[in-house]
Amino acid sequence: MTLAQYLHSDSSSNPDENITDVLEQVSSLVDSNDPEQVDLYSEIHLSPKSSDAPLKLIRLLSLLIKSRLNYTKFVANDANNQIEINRLVSYLKSHVALLQALCHNADLATLFLVGQNGSQSFSEIQKSTLLEQSARTRAYIATLNSKDVETTLIDYKKNLEDFHSLPQKMKELQSLKKQVKQSTNVENLKATTESILATLETVLLFNDILIQNKVNSIQSEPMVKEILISKSSKSEDHQKIKKYKKEIDRLRNKVEELQQENQDKSMQSSSLEKEVSDLRKQNGKLINKIRDSSRKGDKVSNEFEALQAQKDQLLEDLSSLKSKLVSENKNIEIIQKLKEKLLKVETENRKMRKLLDEASINQQKINDQIDSEANDLRKDLFDKQRENDLLKKQISQLQEQIFNYQDTGSQKEKKIENMSDKINNLNGKVNDLTRTQSRLQNRINDLESLYKDATQQLDRAENSKSELNQQYNKLRKEIKSKTTENDELKAMLDRATADSQKLITDNAILIKQLRRCETMPNDKEKYEKERDNDNEIKKLKEKLKSAYLFIKKLQEQISEYKTRMEMDKYNFSSHSSYKVSSYKYNDNDSFEPYHSYNEEGPFCYSALDSKLNDLNVTIHQLEKTVHRSRKQTGISSSSE
Repeated sequence: MTLAQYLHSDSSSNPDENITDVLEQVSSLVDSNDPEQVDLYSEIHLSPKSSDAPLKLIRLLSLLIKSRLNYTKFVANDANNQIEINRLVSYLKSHVALLQALCHNADLATLFLVGQNGSQSFSEIQKSTLLEQSARTRAYIATLNSKDVETTLIDYKKNLEDFHSLPQKMKELQSLKKQVKQSTNVENLKATTESILATLETVLLFNDILIQNKVNSIQSEPMVKEILISKSSKSEDHQKIKKYKKEIDRLRNKVEELQQENQDKSMQSSSLEKEVSDLRKQNGKLINKIRDSSRKGDKVSNEFEALQAQKDQLLEDLSSLKSKLVSENKNIEIIQKLKEKLLKVETENRKMRKLLDEASINQQKINDQIDSEANDLRKDLFDKQRENDLLKKQISQLQEQIFNYQDTGSQKEKKIENMSDKINNLNGKVNDLTRTQSRLQNRINDLESLYKDATQQLDRAENSKSELNQQYNKLRKEIKSKTTENDELKAMLDRATADSQKLITDNAILIKQLRRCETMPNDKEKYEKERDNDNEIKKLKEKLKSAYLFIKKLQEQISEYKTRMEMDKYNFSSHSSYKVSSYKYNDNDSFEPYHSYNEEGPFCYSALDSKLNDLNVTIHQLEKTVHRSRKQTGISSSSE
């Protein structure tokens, strides 16, 4: 069950009382230096019945847990507290083992189900919640790098599985006793006492559970139940009655003291009023003024004394809370005991406040009675009159008292002004703290904006890098395709050169045949051969023309290809000259480049230029062979 479900559960108790109980338990843990915790605590305390009170309480608890986690990190860094951390981890492990044992062992579950549920076992929901809690604590323990401090005294799992491990436990207790006797180190003594206390707590826990189950079994009879309830209620009532009697005796003593003081004052006032009765009409106004000033002075003095008492109480509470917080940082177990004591003290304070309110009401009633009696006495005194001389002397004395009261009132006003100045100084300090917090928040916002800008620049740089990589891959593919085309063109040129060489050899053969035919005597044969030679020469000329045209086309294609390659090279160099800069946040906010184009890559343009040069060389060779063949054909035609 979560905290929100607990607070909103449809139980017999009021959810507002649950919230106030949680607040009382958490009040000692609230950090007064943390404004957020103080604000949340004050809001919940002022309006516990509001709809968002549980959410605020959960927020406050999460802040307290975070502060506690920071405290555990601080403690973990301290090497002196490593032994205590290991022992706490072992305690946690043992509690986890006990939770799992309760889920799996029905006999143990019945021990812990005290009251009406004693005959039942845990439900599936309860088992699942216990297992979830144990799994969480195990996961948290796994994150802590600590050594286990496991003994048979603390190992609940072994106690559940083996009920005959008493000799081993006694041996361990004897060894602990020897360590206590022999050791002089305070920390070792603390560790051994903590382990002994842990074992005693477990033994007492199991004993209480067994006794409670035994009592519940005995309480099946209604008469026994009523007797036990009456005994417990009577003992509690007797204790409460004793406390109330003591407090009532104190209040009675105070009331008697006040009555005696009032009687003394009434006696004095009666003597004075007897003397002042002769000049009642003349000095009535002065007497009224004196009475008003005296009442005001008494009220101011009472209020000031009450304020001083409250201030002293608050200072004492603050000092006690500070001492408690310091001791809380040292020992967590002592804090829990102090919490219980604080709760008891708070309940007693509430009772004392109620009793004080009742006492103040009684005091007001007594004052009203005294005032009524004084009025009666005044009426009687107004009938009696005395001499004027005594009145004048007493009036002068009263004037002196008035001056004294005025002096005391001015001193009290000065003290009140000093207190108000101190409060204003404290408010100024609080305003300064809020301003510094706002400045720090603005700085944090500026840093966040700078971080966002840097991340955006990095994203842009990565996008540009991906685009350049895509262009680079495209150019590599084009270069590969062009190299394959060049290879094909080279193969075609090789074929053309082979054909031209064949033609040259054929022309040479024809020339030889023509020369031979010139030497032959038969004209017919000459004529036929010449005719055949003419036909062959025509065919060779047509072939040479086609080869010449093919070479021109190749030259044009090569020139176009060169221009294209130069354009591509220019574009690629312009792209490669763009250096992708990565954002590195240094102290001076400098930007350092870490990418540049490498000209000596696997597909460089120098290799393509060499292949084109080879093509040009082969084309020139072909042109030379064509010119040679033309010359030879021209020679043959001239010889004819």
